[in-house]
Amino acid sequence: NIQSQLDSIKGQQLYLSNFLYYERPTSNPVTVISIDGEAVSDIRLGKFNSWCRTYYVPALQKLAEYHPAVVGMVILFLIKSDGLCRDDLEKVLSSTDQGRELQKYVSAENHPDDVELAAAMAQVKNLVLAMRVAPDTDQNGAMLGTAAQIQYPLQLFSEAAPKSGHNRIFQNANGLIASL
Repeated sequence: NIQSQLDSIKGQQLYLSNFLYYERPTSNPVTVISIDGEAVSDIRLGKFNSWCRTYYVPALQKLAEYHPAVVGMVILFLIKSDGLCRDDLEKVLSSTDQGRELQKYVSAENHPDDVELAAAMAQVKNLVLAMRVAPDTDQNGAMLGTAAQIQYPLQLFSEAAPKSGHNRIFQNANGLIASL
């Protein structure tokens, strides 16, 4: 039943909304906001790879209000959103012109969820996005400490948040850190 699925989605959105707007004072100079196992359970928001990118928008908007020195996102945004996630489906089904609403997700150069996320990213100054770095290896599979391939975030996101970095420390065959 589509209505019961939509009701379930609304409950998940409420959980996320309450979680994001619950403020806890901190005296720590560094605060880590993480996605925990409960959030990615089927009961809450569902599997992580099926999340709408718009789920991150309220968190980024809230962070922007505090003017943090640096915000790092260790989520890879290497490919465009494709198709409809749960929130998108609700927008289409609740629209008076479902065909027109659906076209936004099918024919747009940039998916509406990606555009909305990029706008939220642009509000956060000093936002650092994750990039994927694949290290060079020798014939035995040992890492050499250099990068064979680097994948940067999508251009839309890189324009909104032009800083990127990786969080992997590469060790050589002897277990020493050769480079970062």
